[in-house]
Amino acid sequence: MELSGDYGLARYEQMDYHAILGVSVDATPVEIRKRYQRIARTLHPDKAHDLPPQTQQIAAQLLSRWVNPAYKKLSQDKVRKEHLLILKLLGQRAAQAPPAWNTTAAKSLAQTPHPEIFYQQTLEGLAQTQFDDIATALVVASTISELNLAYLAWKTQSGYRYATAKSTTVPPQPAAAPPPTPSVGAAPPRPPMPPAGQA
Repeated sequence: MELSGDYGLARYEQMDYHAILGVSVDATPVEIRKRYQRIARTLHPDKAHDLPPQTQQIAAQLLSRWVNPAYKKLSQDKVRKEHLLILKLLGQRAAQAPPAWNTTAAKSLAQTPHPEIFYQQTLEGLAQTQFDDIATALVVASTISELNLAYLAWKTQSGYRYATAKSTTVPPQPAAAPPPTPSVGAAPPRPPMPPAGQA
């Protein structure tokens, strides 16, 4: 049981801890913890005891070999920051040489006019069903990983376009306001008052 080597970050031989947990690459530590707790309850032997023995075994393997290690990595600030740096570099690599996307989700993100919204909504939908069928949870994780890579590539490209536009385009400066013109019949302005104690 493994993430597909042809999908998402696995094609670069990088484990996608976010995909295993079904969270956004932009997820906060609080969001990661909440998602982990929900998955752990689903896969825990006490919860899975009504499932067939083979499915119970898969649930135990998912929890011990995939979900727990992914959470351990992402729950440590230093490790998470290092992992996010690697993800950023892989996003740049994918932006420079876009891979052939295997999933409809990644292909659609590359073509949608609103990638940020599409990413969040599609990820949420995949995460909701990720552990409905425990036997296919890692297949869904592979799809999420592919979506994550497409999103990271888009973020790199949009950041590059913004930086280029920023460096070559000078924002329009507001015109200087003309000095106020006194209205007809207005009293001349008063001279400033001397400081107290001076006459």
